[in-house]
Amino acid sequence: MKDKVVVITGAASGIGRKTASLFAEKKATVVINDINEALLKEVEQDLLKTGATVTPIIGDVSKNSDVQSMMAETIERHGKLDILCNNAGVWWPDSDNDVVNLEEEIWDKIISINLKSVYLCSKYAIPKMIDNRGGSIINIASMAALRGWKNMDAYTASKGGIVSLTKSMAIEYGKYNIRVNAICPGSIRTPLTEKSQDEVGYPSTPLGRVGLPEDIGKTILFLASDDSAYLTGGILPIDGGRAARQ
Repeated sequence: MKDKVVVITGAASGIGRKTASLFAEKKATVVINDINEALLKEVEQDLLKTGATVTPIIGDVSKNSDVQSMMAETIERHGKLDILCNNAGVWWPDSDNDVVNLEEEIWDKIISINLKSVYLCSKYAIPKMIDNRGGSIINIASMAALRGWKNMDAYTASKGGIVSLTKSMAIEYGKYNIRVNAICPGSIRTPLTEKSQDEVGYPSTPLGRVGLPEDIGKTILFLASDDSAYLTGGILPIDGGRAARQ
């Protein structure tokens, strides 16, 4: 990963934060993005202590102007873009619902943050990767994308959209040596999900534990590396074996 430039969205906590740390350990240049300025500053300071080259960019990845600015700043500071990790997302079990009872505003927000952000970041990253003669995009979906999930209709739709978009982009941009893959995490202990995991995370998982952010981060690292040079359009369930029960 030395001399590679990676952009990680949703990098202030959980999977994004751990992924940034793993890339920094491999001597990549890390561009971290989030809307939470205080937490992103913490991540920046932690990475700087390791000697990493890090650029924090505050921005809302569901907004076109913010994404354009982020990609432009990445190129201005570092000259290229090799890897994009579309990790930003929300999970609102107290607000999401079945379609009849789901508020339109909540639907729009979840789709915008979880799915539109992948479209926007990819839209402005891919031309930079074409200029660079290749790249790797890793999208974070969910096991919810692969099955129905009661009373979480906006979330499942947003993550299902990521899976389909991943496959389409893999077909469209393979000729430019741009690989596009998605990860479908199972129960992962992060600030976003830990509220409910003690109730649901273990019984249905063959490996008998809730996943950790590094379980996903190490998979992202693999998908970004030349070790996965012949892998594109892949949808990887990283779930402790839960998908095997379906």
